[in-house]
Amino acid sequence: MRSDIRARAIGLCAAICTVLAIGGPASAEIVGFIGDWTNAVDDGSGISSIEITAAANHYVSVRVTGTCDGKPCDWGTAPGQIYTVDPQSLDIRAITAEFSLDGTRKHLVLHRAIGQSLRFQLFSEFTDGRSRSNYETVGNVQAGTPEMIARRTTLDDPGNFKGPHMPAGAGPAVPAGYVPSAGEDCIPFDLGTTRAAFSEGAWRVGDFAHQVLTFSSQTSATRALAFLRSYGFDEECVVKRDGMEMTYWKRLGQIPRDGRDSEICTAFDPATATVAKSDGEWRVVAGDKDLLDYGSDKPSADLALSVIATYRLNRRCLLAPTSPYAQYWLSQ
Repeated sequence: MRSDIRARAIGLCAAICTVLAIGGPASAEIVGFIGDWTNAVDDGSGISSIEITAAANHYVSVRVTGTCDGKPCDWGTAPGQIYTVDPQSLDIRAITAEFSLDGTRKHLVLHRAIGQSLRFQLFSEFTDGRSRSNYETVGNVQAGTPEMIARRTTLDDPGNFKGPHMPAGAGPAVPAGYVPSAGEDCIPFDLGTTRAAFSEGAWRVGDFAHQVLTFSSQTSATRALAFLRSYGFDEECVVKRDGMEMTYWKRLGQIPRDGRDSEICTAFDPATATVAKSDGEWRVVAGDKDLLDYGSDKPSADLALSVIATYRLNRRCLLAPTSPYAQYWLSQ
């Protein structure tokens, strides 16, 4: 374990030195992408590992190894394009790279995910003239080489992910190709079939497979459904499903920044967010804002702080004024 940590630290030190030498917009933010990443599951993407290194002119180099027609192959190295949240931002949200294989063009999009992982989307476009549909594959790659991951049996080196590894609560109906972000407890749902209906004495919001929200009034349920549709959310995520203290919603793996009219939100500075013990309770606080209370469960409080830091959350909002647990979060 210590050798894993040491190897990771040496690699990051080298990456930081290269990035600082390059300079320019978003240089410091790119460090979170630099390194070796391994796909530990057979998700149909053909990606086995990704190596990201700093390059000149504010680019990175992306090398992919994997399979070609079922056989091991090297996809080669391609320049990676960096994308921030807006033209003036230093906040890197994605890196893209393109690879040309025999008869196929691969467009790779990488986003940071919870813990030591990256979430990827891979768009495969056939260029050989044969009648086939282009397709998309999604998945996660874990930090480290396959050898490092095989030896990593605990979370002694948790990085930004400080809580326990929580399994995905995908439920009985999982959309084709759905891959939850590593370390998160998320339920995908079909917004197109999501409805508000009165059932068993309460107003409930959900699709045909999952109930995601419960309210005492039709007004609150209708309001909540309108906000879900407005943002186009397709995943409900929680930190500690027992109690639902923190619920956050995602669309295409990300948390939105832009708010809506008539929202009920508490704004805070994520740079000041921390876990603190008060009156015997472990809480997530930011300045004078008391955001979350996890009682004696410090690992869950740490995980909630990790979510806030990873997605740069800066607003906690209510879907209904009388339902404190019917919440969503927005990012910077």
